Amino acid sequence: MALRLLKCEYCSHHLRFGAPRCGKCYQKTPSLNRFWRISTGLGLATLVVVMAFSATIS
Repeated sequence: MALRLLKCEYCSHHLRFGAPRCGKCYQKTPSLNRFWRISTGLGLATLVVVMAFSATIS
């Protein structure tokens, strides 16, 4: 079962979590619906920076 917390601003269709577009009207979904991609990217970037910084110290 899909997690559907948000509704489309244009057609009120319940959006799948993480979907880039509404399944009914194909409008872009709000960025809040896609936040896990942004947070994953920021987490990976932070990890790379920390690893690079720790490699230069030792």
